[in-house]
Amino acid sequence: MFLMLVAMSIDLYAGDWVKTSNRSWHPTSFLEGSIGRLTSKLIRVGRADKTLSIRGSVTTFIVLGICGTAGILIHHLSGNTPLFWAVELWLVLALIDIRRPWQNALSLANGMERDGLPGARLLLPKLSDRDPFYADIHEVARTAIESIAFLFVFRVIGPVLSYLLLGLGGLYGYYTLYVLHKGAKNSEPFHRVGEWMYSALHRLFSVLGGLVLLMAALTILEVRSYDALTKYCHHLRWARGSGNKSTVAVMAGGLGLSLGGPRTYVTGIVAHPWVGEGKANADAGDICVAAKLFLRGCLIVYCFVAICVVLF
Repeated sequence: MFLMLVAMSIDLYAGDWVKTSNRSWHPTSFLEGSIGRLTSKLIRVGRADKTLSIRGSVTTFIVLGICGTAGILIHHLSGNTPLFWAVELWLVLALIDIRRPWQNALSLANGMERDGLPGARLLLPKLSDRDPFYADIHEVARTAIESIAFLFVFRVIGPVLSYLLLGLGGLYGYYTLYVLHKGAKNSEPFHRVGEWMYSALHRLFSVLGGLVLLMAALTILEVRSYDALTKYCHHLRWARGSGNKSTVAVMAGGLGLSLGGPRTYVTGIVAHPWVGEGKANADAGDICVAAKLFLRGCLIVYCFVAICVVLF
């Protein structure tokens, strides 16, 4: 708990200090590379779906076991080897992200105000992996707000709870499931079990993340707390899979927006359900409020960890 508190303190102050992207030795990059090489050897063209499903199930549990054991071993060494705790602190710090999404959201809002749609399209990839080339300015703003809601669950709630409950092994397991979930687009039968496990876990974290954002909404005058609560309760039944509807519903209700909706791609418009009944014309001001809500939510999680350190 103390290591998580220190890691969150460093990240709040220094931001992306460990450099989450473009580093092969980063934990997530190492996991993606290792799992990618393993699955490429096991997925063969012409294999039956049942065979791929069995192979994927076995692979999922083996990889989870290896990553969990590695995390437990590192945690044991950090408690029994002088200064080895610094290694565990670095690993925890590499797998949480508080300051960077908040800064990227504010940069996107400033770029949208300053340069209009071209600036918004240029800066959106820092928050979302979605191609914004065919999106209008309001769709870019909605995508940014939805990404803020997702990152709150993926980079804050998920890592903190996984680590506090199951230690470094749990944190590694959480990111292992995420990597398997990302690969599900290429071979659904092979990744079916990993996708199901990640979806169930992410749904739980999304519901908990929505509760934290509701508490954060009470501290921000621009956010409609009652509407956020109403939309959260209404969309609890939507929180399936990795759609992250609980936190998106809080954002939509609190900011008076309709999020989600049709997506514009090079192949045409793809229909998606709307979340919320507010305005669809989100703008830079809405992104700023969403970023503030994200940061307040992170501070609530930080205070929760600090209380756990004091009590336990």
